[in-house]
Amino acid sequence: MAEIKTAAELIPEVENIIKKYFPNSTSSVRFSRNMLPGINVQFALGKKSDWASGYDDNSPLSFRTMFIYGFNNEGEILGNLEFRPNSISMMIKPPKDSYLAYGRAKIPTRKKKGDVKTILKGVESAFSNMHKVAKANISNLANGHEYVKKYL
Repeated sequence: MAEIKTAAELIPEVENIIKKYFPNSTSSVRFSRNMLPGINVQFALGKKSDWASGYDDNSPLSFRTMFIYGFNNEGEILGNLEFRPNSISMMIKPPKDSYLAYGRAKIPTRKKKGDVKTILKGVESAFSNMHKVAKANISNLANGHEYVKKYL
């Protein structure tokens, strides 16, 4: 891997990690200057045609808030980067006798600070954990989410 110096060079590496674990799902990795310059990662398990009303929040595993910070406004890396995966969980059947519509399977994620290699390890770990949790909960999918099996 050549030395990565910009967000534009880092984005394909992040996309490759996502495709390694979820090759046929929907994702978006893009540089944004909103609030802080950084890379925003969005993900939803499956395709639009699978989700109720075509809305990605209806995917049993989706998120919009995974960020990589440490860039200037032009997208150049300033020094150490910071990887911030927010809390992520997968919708599953609710516990027995629960009043809730869905239960949750929590996916372990960790913040990382460091060079590009450290950040890519953090992204790899997050998506690896998502894949493991999704496979482990395949029998706990709620009604209407059976399509998930073809994406794992």
